[in-house]
Amino acid sequence: MKRLYVTLQILLPHHLLSRLVGAIAQSRWKSLTRALIRAFIRTYRVDMSQARIEDPEGYASFTDFFVRELKQDARPLDGDPTVLISPCDGTLSQIGEMNAGTLVQAKGLDYSAEELFGAHTIAAQLQGGLYATIYLAPADYHRVHTPTEGKLIGVRHIPGRLFSVNPTTTARVPNLFTRNERVVMSFDTHAGPLVMVLVGAMIVGSIHTRWTGKVTRDHRIDAEVSRGEEVAQFRMGSTVILCVPRDTAKWDAHLVPGCGVLLGQRLGTLVGERQT
Repeated sequence: MKRLYVTLQILLPHHLLSRLVGAIAQSRWKSLTRALIRAFIRTYRVDMSQARIEDPEGYASFTDFFVRELKQDARPLDGDPTVLISPCDGTLSQIGEMNAGTLVQAKGLDYSAEELFGAHTIAAQLQGGLYATIYLAPADYHRVHTPTEGKLIGVRHIPGRLFSVNPTTTARVPNLFTRNERVVMSFDTHAGPLVMVLVGAMIVGSIHTRWTGKVTRDHRIDAEVSRGEEVAQFRMGSTVILCVPRDTAKWDAHLVPGCGVLLGQRLGTLVGERQT
């Protein structure tokens, strides 16, 4: 059954299907919106008590509901400024250290850092560095925030397929994260370069940032960002891959694949200032 599920994804017209679902999700037809939201809440057991707008009737479209804001105190940030915090809610699918320019996708499946970033210079900066892959399930909060303070210097759009990124597909489709459409957000921080790769997926209508709206091309940006500041959102679910250089941070030892994480939760410690 799992093999059939993956085979069907290979055959499906990913972008056409995602555009159709995106159009439905953005519909302002109240009866449709109400039915979709209530069915989603029941199916995925969404906790609306954490949402800024708790009433499902308060959303004009399914997309508005999907990227719903949380209450101001719903995700407190770890108070230690030397801590690298989770940029989103989700489940750690992998966490570790890049080895010979590769990252682990799943057991027995590796992929190239250079192909992930779409740029040799970024891969060279992060050679041997640390990475954490966070899968956002449908019920999760779908906004992405900064793991530390710094400056956003670039947003790179890399076209591709839109395979699902759920655990079943991740374990069976080689080079999944380098085949899917993605957005590479590059930051300059006091500890050095930091990169977040936002990976598109089946039914993801689009990836948006605060500065560009829907990302469809590369952008050069010069914007100071504070720790925990919202920078992007998925218009439907996906994956965030957080990458930092070697010798700039240490992951907390208790974090292993399968751990749930929340925005603002401690992932590791920044171990020193960049030398200038």
